[in-house]
Amino acid sequence: MTERPWTLSPFAVMLISFASAPASGQEDPFRLDDPIERDEPVEIDEDGPSWRWDLDLQDTFEYDSNVFRLSEDLSDRLDSDVSGDRISGRFDDMDSEDDFLISSRARLTAKTDGLDGRQLRIIPGVRYDYFTQNERRSHPEFDLAVEQELGSGREIALDLGYDLDVFKRNYLADATDLTGNVSAAERVYDHGIYDELSAEVHYRHRLWRKRKRDEPFLDARRIYGTVLLGYRHRRYDSPFSNRDRNIGEVGLGLSFDLDGRWDIDVRYLLGVVMTDDGREVLIRDEPDFGVDLNGDGDALDENRRTVQRVDRSRLEHSIEVGVSYRFARNWRVKAGYDFTFQDYLSDERFDTTHRDREDLRHAVRLGVEWEFARRLSLEIEGRWIREDISRRRLRRDEDEETEYTRFVAAIALSVKLF
Repeated sequence: MTERPWTLSPFAVMLISFASAPASGQEDPFRLDDPIERDEPVEIDEDGPSWRWDLDLQDTFEYDSNVFRLSEDLSDRLDSDVSGDRISGRFDDMDSEDDFLISSRARLTAKTDGLDGRQLRIIPGVRYDYFTQNERRSHPEFDLAVEQELGSGREIALDLGYDLDVFKRNYLADATDLTGNVSAAERVYDHGIYDELSAEVHYRHRLWRKRKRDEPFLDARRIYGTVLLGYRHRRYDSPFSNRDRNIGEVGLGLSFDLDGRWDIDVRYLLGVVMTDDGREVLIRDEPDFGVDLNGDGDALDENRRTVQRVDRSRLEHSIEVGVSYRFARNWRVKAGYDFTFQDYLSDERFDTTHRDREDLRHAVRLGVEWEFARRLSLEIEGRWIREDISRRRLRRDEDEETEYTRFVAAIALSVKLF
């Protein structure tokens, strides 16, 4: 495979150009700024609201060791370059298991007076992910956030997002059966490409704030509670409409601001993933089911083409814990752990990939942030992700996400222009 030269994104040039200009604040590269508390009475401008603007740019350079979430078996097969896989298109545009990603993001923040004269922020943004080794995975993402302060440490926010033309990986679309045993070359694969629309509503409420005469409570200065309601719709291009999904989310979170240096965040999220129980082409062995799939009078054949119902619906329970510590004026170290339990709901007889299946995913992250100039910050983060499944008898040639391990290392450079 020909190595593609590294290119410097336009945002990176702009980041360097504006490094020496003054600014009023700095954004955390991986999350929106904490809401500004304004408990004092607000004076409303009788001449109408004024607008204040911020423009934030960020470039992220990332290495992903397993960009397609391949199991060990599929990873070895990708490296083997089997002739049958070339004919079937199994790994078309899946040029490399790992990849170097350049992500450029622009976000404009418009601030004005909203309800009761309190601050309203409207934040449109755009991001483009460029994959240097698997260019077909490159795609844009669009987002819009509307955040309204309510006073007394309360805030409500609406986040909208749209991911366009995302190449997930190749999936089995069909198969021919000319020999009585579907070979690798007789399979037909196609790109799994989707668009996804998301909407989330967050309500954040300050539960406790330390005052001068208060007794210490966990050495906390402030404690916040958060409620989240979300919805996502993912729509796949033909012929994979049965992979479409509707996802509802409900979340609860607590945030602790301890002594001005420590921040601790804990969140629980319940996701309900609903998919169509539609029919798909599968490759199955007759002896596993005792069924004559091709009508030849016996149930002894292997690797037979059959069209059966597949249901990917599931429940997802996630617990996320994040800790950050400011150990110097412009330095902060961050760590986190995420645990996800997936309980698949399929009861379809031939859907052996999802029936009676439970997955466990662990993710550990560690990073450091350095605000090295008034307008510039740098963040470095590493993430390790491991997913395990309960079903040990899945076919070794399955193309679905099963067990996989990923390591991600990222460097993000951010600048606030005005």
